[in-house]
Amino acid sequence: MGVPARGAPLPGGAVPAPLAATGAHTAPDGTGPPRAAGGRTPRELTAALAPAPRQGATPVAEAAPTAGPGERAPAADGPGFPVAATPATITTTRFTPHGFLVAGVTELPTARGPLKVMVLKMRAASLTDYRMRTRDGSPELDLGADSLELSGHVTLYLSRFKGCVEGLLCLTFTPDRLPVPPLVPPLIFLTDVEADQALVTADSITTDGLTLTPHA
Repeated sequence: MGVPARGAPLPGGAVPAPLAATGAHTAPDGTGPPRAAGGRTPRELTAALAPAPRQGATPVAEAAPTAGPGERAPAADGPGFPVAATPATITTTRFTPHGFLVAGVTELPTARGPLKVMVLKMRAASLTDYRMRTRDGSPELDLGADSLELSGHVTLYLSRFKGCVEGLLCLTFTPDRLPVPPLVPPLIFLTDVEADQALVTADSITTDGLTLTPHA
């Protein structure tokens, strides 16, 4: 496939229902809570994704990070051109971001009015068993790839994101329900990701086993 210009929309999407466990195991003697390959339990992963509660504040519930009472998600810039009113559905069995950051929330113009989306930015991303289904009112198409590599100023615009951190801690995010803080630690991967994606931009895309078929 050709390499789009920097900031141009790609012909596929990235990222991201529940995610399957990948690389999880118990203690050597068969006891203890499940741990990811990195040795972290779901509680430890939650602690990595959510800050310690402020003095006198109510702790954020496990597996449900969101903005605090009265807090507004940071605004983010949009691409400056309209997108489909109904985002495409994206699935991938494994999503590995590099320099992953939830940048905030913005509204994208569509033929039916503004669409509120999360803005996720990263240096690059790797996706395995990638699938995208269009839902824009025209005949639906299924685009698939055994692997998809996005690199250079990668930005994802999503109205919904579901995934399991290291196959253990399953989360759902929307523009009104962002992770706190809006930064994912390095070396984190997500499994069985499903997302509603309005747009993805990047400097380049590399695929293996690319297919494009009408949806049955």
